[in-house]
Amino acid sequence: MKFMRNCFVLFFALSLASCVSTPKNSFTTPVPEQVGMNELAGKAFVSETGKYEFNEDGTAVYSQMNYSSSRYTKTALYAYSCDSETKTLYMARRGYYVDDVLYTNLDDFMNAEYTTNYDDDYCALQKKRYMIDSELVQQYVYTFDKDKASIVTKMGTTLTEQSMGFLYSPESTNGIYLFSMIWYNGGLSTGNYDINDGGKSYMGTTEAMIVLTDATDSTAKVAYTYDGEILGYGRMEYKIDKRSDTQGSITVSFHDIDQAVIDFYESRVKELKKSTVYRFNEPALKIGAFINSEPLTLESISPTEYDVEE
Repeated sequence: MKFMRNCFVLFFALSLASCVSTPKNSFTTPVPEQVGMNELAGKAFVSETGKYEFNEDGTAVYSQMNYSSSRYTKTALYAYSCDSETKTLYMARRGYYVDDVLYTNLDDFMNAEYTTNYDDDYCALQKKRYMIDSELVQQYVYTFDKDKASIVTKMGTTLTEQSMGFLYSPESTNGIYLFSMIWYNGGLSTGNYDINDGGKSYMGTTEAMIVLTDATDSTAKVAYTYDGEILGYGRMEYKIDKRSDTQGSITVSFHDIDQAVIDFYESRVKELKKSTVYRFNEPALKIGAFINSEPLTLESISPTEYDVEE
């Protein structure tokens, strides 16, 4: 199964009237000083899902593949620096693009990107995440030669650190269900699942995203969100096993989940329950909906591979 490993799941919101105003320039976090030669300047790293263009002035543009138009669309501007001795890349956000227009003010960006009014609590929750993101310096380990490059997220040790990435993608051997989960910067999202019952296929998705806040070195508060509203809350416990700068695992479990969230899950799998094999797949589906309290271990994401262009 193929996954978009370098995706930025943007489910941030958007009724700005209730949100705290932000400075004119919301993205000013400095990156570390350059060490050694800036060997990335003037190069572009290109994959099927996105590309980074590293400029001579210490900025980098990230563009994501728009599959409807089959072209790359600018999404974010970063400041960057690199340590050519340790092959570490540092990146801090400098703004977002909407229709090729760069927005360096968070309120202006959200007004341009989103037009629908959302629940006030949801807005406040998501804007808090944006503001935290604006203060973070992302760290990656990179390798490249004349034609090929790879970038992998540098592992952190707690969820208060930006630098971490995990991918969990179990697939049953008989194809009964399909489930994926991407962990990126403290957020989780589900993919689709499929139950096959005697040739008849039942498909569905929870479609709910979760947002983590109030993280400690072992716990975090979980907000379950859907379609611009907060469905309810829960609690997550976690433990990170860091095996190297780029490899490790995180074990998570979810507890004290509000009944409204459970009701939402039940409504999304109503059709699937008609299947006679549903009972065999319910544990996996509950993992997908984050309704389980059993520990779940996620492995670190492997490097994203790029073609190098001058």
